[in-house]
Amino acid sequence: MRRITLFTLIAAWTLLAGSSATFGQATASGTIQGTVLDKSESVITGALVVIASKATGATRAASTSGE
Repeated sequence: MRRITLFTLIAAWTLLAGSSATFGQATASGTIQGTVLDKSESVITGALVVIASKATGATRAASTSGE
């Protein structure tokens, strides 16, 4: 009986420990706001803005709208 209980505890611990890794797969989101200006401080419409994550290597690009 003790052997079955020990096996059950080890199996339960393994399942719980393994399931915690799945929580790291959540999607993170955020917002970056700003204005792209030229030397005369005029708004640049259609400027390409690229951001990159050093941690993951992921990149995102967007064009400015002029608003």
